[in-house]
Amino acid sequence: MPKFYPQGFDGYGRIDTIYEDGVIIADTLWKFSRRIRFTTPRDRNAGVHAFSEGDTVAYLLNEKREITSLWYIEFRKQ
Repeated sequence: MPKFYPQGFDGYGRIDTIYEDGVIIADTLWKFSRRIRFTTPRDRNAGVHAFSEGDTVAYLLNEKREITSLWYIEFRKQ
């Protein structure tokens, strides 16, 4: 993972469905916080449209259990 990614996350999984205000990851619906941040290995300030169904992601949560940041996880083939 890129060096600017956090050392740890609150959770991760594969996106089932993604909306403007939330996402379903591994059959669980998560709401986005009003200050959501989307990050990919190539773009620290990506938008929701950088993510799609089937992508593997990690996330951080706030005290309301809303996603405050969504991070694209890129696996490299060995």
